[in-house]
Amino acid sequence: MKTIGWVEGDKMFKRLWPGVVGSFIAGAAIMYVAAPYIAPVIARWLNPKGSLYVSVKLVERPEEVVPGKDLSQLVLFSGDQIVSIAYPKKGWHEWDNLKGYYAVKAYINDMYVGQTKVEVKPREKKRTEIIAELAQSIIQIEVMANKGKNPVKNALVEIVSHRGVPYRSELTDSKGQTNEITLARTAGKNEYYDIYVYQKEDSKKSLIASSERVKINKPREKFTLRVP
Repeated sequence: MKTIGWVEGDKMFKRLWPGVVGSFIAGAAIMYVAAPYIAPVIARWLNPKGSLYVSVKLVERPEEVVPGKDLSQLVLFSGDQIVSIAYPKKGWHEWDNLKGYYAVKAYINDMYVGQTKVEVKPREKKRTEIIAELAQSIIQIEVMANKGKNPVKNALVEIVSHRGVPYRSELTDSKGQTNEITLARTAGKNEYYDIYVYQKEDSKKSLIASSERVKINKPREKFTLRVP
C-alpha cells in the first residue's frame, strides 16, 4: 500500500479545499432559499393538522353549488374568534392547517344564509356543506313616471347590498318592468338592499329614482319606483 506523505497530503488538501468551501457555500445558499418552503413542511410533519372543504348550496337547488358571483363570504370561527374570511370565486372554499372544532357561516349577496359546525382531526380531509336556510326571493322592479301613469322604458335598475356591493343590473322593458330577479333574503336585522334607477344617455347615467334600505322577506315581491 502506498503511503501519502505529509507534503503530498498538504498539496492534496490545498487542491481540494476550494471545492469543499464552494460546496459548503452552495449548500448554505440552497438551504437559505429553501428554508421558507421546508419549514412549514417540517412543522406539519411534527404537528399534523387537517383541512376543511366547505361548499354552499341553495335549498331550492341542493344538487348544485351557489355561483361564485353570489357567494360573498365564508367566515371560519373557532369559538367566538374569527379565524379566516374567504371570498370564494366559486361556490366553495378549502382551508388547510386546521385542527379542532370550528363553525363556518355563509353569506350570499352579503346576506347571512346559514352555518355548519365541524370537528377537524389531524391529517383529516373534512368535507361538508351549508344548505341555505331560506329559499331565495324572486323580485321584480317596476319604474313609473307621471304619478304612476307612464312606464319608463330602458331605465337601468341596479340593486346594491347593505355593504355597497352591486349584485344585479337590469333594464326595464316597454312596461317599465325588469325581468324577474333572484336574491338572498334579508334575514338579519341590519341586512337590506338599496335600489337605484338611472336614465342612460350615451355613456353617462343620471339617477332618477331610488329606494333605500329595502327588506326582502317574501318568496315573491314586486317594487314600484316612481320618477318625480
